[in-house]
Amino acid sequence: MKKIITLLSVFILLISSCSGDDETQTSSETPATNDGVFLKRKVEKNENDEILNTYDYTYNGNKLTKIVQKGGSYIEYIYNNDLISEIKFYYPDNSLFHTESFFYNSFNQLTDYIFKSVISDSGYKRIYTYSTNGTVIVHSFHGDLISQTQPANEYEKMYVQNSALVKHEFYNVSNNILTRTSTFAYDDKKNPFKNVLGFDKIHLIGSDPTEWNINNLTHENNDGEVSTFQYIYNGFNYPITGTQTNNDSASISRKYEYTYY
Repeated sequence: MKKIITLLSVFILLISSCSGDDETQTSSETPATNDGVFLKRKVEKNENDEILNTYDYTYNGNKLTKIVQKGGSYIEYIYNNDLISEIKFYYPDNSLFHTESFFYNSFNQLTDYIFKSVISDSGYKRIYTYSTNGTVIVHSFHGDLISQTQPANEYEKMYVQNSALVKHEFYNVSNNILTRTSTFAYDDKKNPFKNVLGFDKIHLIGSDPTEWNINNLTHENNDGEVSTFQYIYNGFNYPITGTQTNNDSASISRKYEYTYY
C-alpha cells in the first residue's frame, strides 16, 4: 500500500497540537470492548509467497510493549498511564535510529506529535486542531532534534467518521489550493490491533490505516492510485489472511497472515 508520507513508510506516525478553544469532546474516542484477542505475529509476503517481513508482538496486559521485525530491528512502546507517550525504533545492534513522541489534551485527543531522526539529526512536528464537525486541520513544522519551527509547504485536512479516517486532503499553504486527496473505506470486522490500549488515540497517523483503526481497511484511493484489501476472518471476526491488489489489477501485490494469542 502506498504510504501518504514516504520518509518512513513503514513506521511513521502523525499527530499534533490544538488550541484550547478548539478542543472538543466530539472527536474523543469511545473505548472499544476488549474481547481479549491480541495479535501475536504478522507475516507480509509478496505475490510469489516470499516473506518480505515478519512482526512479532509482545504485550504487558493490553499494552503493546515491543515489536520485533525480521532481521532483528525492533520497536518499543512507552506508556504514560493508559496513553502511548513514546515509540522508539532500534537497529538489531540496539542502536536507536528514531523516536516519536505524543502529547494529548484533556479529552485524550492526540495533539502534538514530534518525530526525531537520530541518524540524520532532523525532526518535524505536527500540530492538530480539532473541529466540532469531525474534521481535523494539521500543520507541520520541520527542524532538527532540538526544535522544529520551519513551516511546511502544505497543510492537511482530515475527515473522521465513526472514529476512522475516511478522507485526507493536502493544501498548498500559500494559496489554499487542494493538491492531493486520499480516501479510505473499511469493513465492519475487527482490526488485529483493536484491543491494544492507546491505539484508538493515535488513529489519525496518516501513514498506515491498516493498523490504527478499529476496523480493517478495504479500499484506499490516492489520487487514482487504488489499493484494494480482502480478508478471510476467523470465528471471532478477526482477519487471519489478507491480500492487497493495486489499481484494480487482478494480480495480488501483497499477502498478509495473522496469528493471535
